[in-house]
Amino acid sequence: MKRFKNSAVLMLGLCLAASMCACSKSDSTEEETTKPETQATTTEATTAEEKAEEETEEPEEEDDSYAPDIERVEGTGETLLGFNDWYLEKESQGDVFNIWTFYTSEGEPFAVQFGFDNSSGPQYFVDDFDGDGSDDIICNNQFGGDGAMRVYVFRNNGNTIEVGQEAVSGELCVMGYNVVYDSEKKKVLFSNYADDTDEVLTSDDFEFVPYDEADLG
Repeated sequence: MKRFKNSAVLMLGLCLAASMCACSKSDSTEEETTKPETQATTTEATTAEEKAEEETEEPEEEDDSYAPDIERVEGTGETLLGFNDWYLEKESQGDVFNIWTFYTSEGEPFAVQFGFDNSSGPQYFVDDFDGDGSDDIICNNQFGGDGAMRVYVFRNNGNTIEVGQEAVSGELCVMGYNVVYDSEKKKVLFSNYADDTDEVLTSDDFEFVPYDEADLG
């Protein structure tokens, strides 16, 4: 009888131990199962916060330190290419290079002069370059990159504004050159870098195209 009691007590102890182990494993499994859900929730919250911060960030201000300064200047009152009422726009790039564009009262461009040392006004001349009896605008233009000089001739051809540029450089030189209007001689001179000689150009040496089709540099 005493041996039976001892056996019963031993069996009861084994059952209790097995029950406790089962509960411990169940709790551990449940904790492992719920832990990834907690991590996923935290990650989603962090991502949402980062996205909200990106959306609320203020856009960077554009650097306008190199933006050209444009100023409107009223015309002198003289008639140019048949236009009595015209004005200019001065576009300053840096402290020394300026682009002057001539506009009709309706805002249509009809001539342009650009270069250095022209901050006080455009460097242009009025003369009948093509000999048709009407005055043209002759501009000495200088490029900012290599400093080359070119003459642009603007004329009103049957109410169509045209731009003329020299078209003989391939025949007259193999190196660099300048084209400049000499206001004293009233002639356009083609200066060759190679031999430092000047050739007089006439309207026949220029190619004229409509203003809106011209490559003005």
